[in-house]
Amino acid sequence: MTQQRVCPAGGACFSEWKTMGWYGVESSSWGKHAHDGGFGIMSLIRQLWLGVGLLMAAAFIASFSLSTFVARGYFEDQLHLKNMDNANALALTLSRSEKDRALIETYVAAQFDTGHYERMTLTTPRFDDIDLRAKSFTQPMDVPDWFRHWVSIDAAPGKAGIMDGWREFGTLTVESQDAYAYEALWEGTKKLFALSLAVMAVFGLVGSLILKRVLKPLDAVISQAEAIGEQRFIESPVPSTLEFRRVVQAMNRLSLKIKNLLLQEREQLEAMKVQSQHDDLTGLMNRNMLNQRLEGVLKTQDQGSRNGIVFVRLINLPALNHSLGYERVDELLIALAQKVSGFVAEAREAGHDAWAGRMKGADFAAVIRDIDTLDSWPETLFQQLMVSASTYSESRIVAVAACQFEAGESRADVLGRLDGLLAQAEPNEHAGLVVADAVGEAPLYETSQEWWQALVQALERETFFSRVYPVFDKEQRCLHSECMLRLRLKQVVRTAGQVLPWIRRLGLLPAFDRAMVKHTLLAVENNPALGPLCVNLSAETLQDPDAQADILSAVRDAPRAAANLCIDIPESVALDHTPAVWDFVGSISALGSRVGLDHSEMAFLRSEVLQSVGLAYIKLDHSVTADLPADTEKQLLVQRFCGMAHAIGLTVIADGLTEPPEAAHWRCGLDATAGPAVPEPDS
Repeated sequence: MTQQRVCPAGGACFSEWKTMGWYGVESSSWGKHAHDGGFGIMSLIRQLWLGVGLLMAAAFIASFSLSTFVARGYFEDQLHLKNMDNANALALTLSRSEKDRALIETYVAAQFDTGHYERMTLTTPRFDDIDLRAKSFTQPMDVPDWFRHWVSIDAAPGKAGIMDGWREFGTLTVESQDAYAYEALWEGTKKLFALSLAVMAVFGLVGSLILKRVLKPLDAVISQAEAIGEQRFIESPVPSTLEFRRVVQAMNRLSLKIKNLLLQEREQLEAMKVQSQHDDLTGLMNRNMLNQRLEGVLKTQDQGSRNGIVFVRLINLPALNHSLGYERVDELLIALAQKVSGFVAEAREAGHDAWAGRMKGADFAAVIRDIDTLDSWPETLFQQLMVSASTYSESRIVAVAACQFEAGESRADVLGRLDGLLAQAEPNEHAGLVVADAVGEAPLYETSQEWWQALVQALERETFFSRVYPVFDKEQRCLHSECMLRLRLKQVVRTAGQVLPWIRRLGLLPAFDRAMVKHTLLAVENNPALGPLCVNLSAETLQDPDAQADILSAVRDAPRAAANLCIDIPESVALDHTPAVWDFVGSISALGSRVGLDHSEMAFLRSEVLQSVGLAYIKLDHSVTADLPADTEKQLLVQRFCGMAHAIGLTVIADGLTEPPEAAHWRCGLDATAGPAVPEPDS
């Protein structure tokens, strides 16, 4: 069992979190025994019923034994007295009558027939004995044999002497029937048993109600413990019961302590991330982070995707430092960085994955993914930058260059092309903005109407399919396979990157996402051996209630396939549109599918709610794990992040790997890897 290691800074670092919970507790084992009611585990309510049952059984046995045997003695005494009285009365009658056998037998028979007798015997030396017995032994009605044999009433017979004058004529013996005594005892026993059951039921129900009321604080403690496991820290009301009061107070203190520890860990992790990935002055990504993200786009598995990059340069920075002073120039750089950040925010609102960074002292760059044409984006940014710069200098001090690039190009080629464009934009005789023509092959269709017809026709005829890319763990087991859209247009298979810009521009992304989900569900329904398949949903779909309802309906109608469906949602979308995402993630998870964050830069740590909505995994962006084996600072960052993610039950996947995973990846706590370096399936 692997135990917890605590960092000097107060955070928790874990080398293996798959089987460990907070403070080295094996949470999976605890959860199993706490919820499955396994062997040897019994609730307090059940124990109460068992105790009441045993107590009432003991009381019944004691009462039954005492009352039955006392009653048996009473019946034996009464039967004996009856036998004696009847024997004396009949003997007196026979003593006064003639001693003729026939007459005496008639008297005895008449008495025998009028009473409930088992046997009458007259013994005399003058003639043969007169022995009258019941024709058939009268058994107690509805009295089981075991009860009759166990109680066994043994009443003494009544005996009386018959006189003939002053001489003794004979002896009369009378035995009465005891069947009615058995029946009376049996009826009493049944009533006593029924009363005991009724008393047990009443005491059990009343005790259960009282116990439930008394144990109500314990339910709150259980809910609080489960909430802590989900990183939701609630405070339970303190009950009046002394024992539970101490438990609840201790749990409240523990919850607050763990909350503070996790908050401190998140703050330290966020500070480490900002320090290692962002520029100190502007807050934008630093050069290293920006280059790594750009490298991830260029080496993506979805070759052919078209993207845009905008380069901003503050012209002649040394001269500005001399004329304005370092503080004013820093203010200018911050102002320009804010405009670039606003530019990225607008691109994200339009549904694009975009980011920006500071390349070096005077250079900024912004990247927009999956965009077919830059349109007026660079010009809009340039005008905003000029407005900000005009308060610091009357002359033009900003140059902007923009171009498009495709996945598969080298980073040196893209940056070299931008440097050439900036060289054209910098001189004062130029306008300061240069936008290069589109790169790559000619567009498939000339007009938006042609694109619309082709894409709608592809949806209607279902001429699309998916290419799968596996996600492997350390033991080379496939966790799931990512489905990438492929579209057949003009008899040629097109990648998602080639058609996605137009799908987004024409507002067809929700329709394609719905189609991909249904296509994937049908695939795993017909062939479960495909295993879990993963579909990426766009920001447009996550903001479209109709699309979400349609996807939920499709998943609900395919319960068997739902267990093999995974949904990827971009981290930036989840953070920007959290209410819609919370509901959708919860609904999808309730149907058996798994939902995870894609393109994560560890930003989800800023949202406490997002950590408790039921996410199953998180895929770290290529920029987070790039050069991981050689970067010890990044290893520590990823290790601490994996510890935090595992604490709330998330599987952490390194996505977009361009080199095969090494031992350093697994030492950091990563659970699986994906990307171009991960081998593809044979079929």
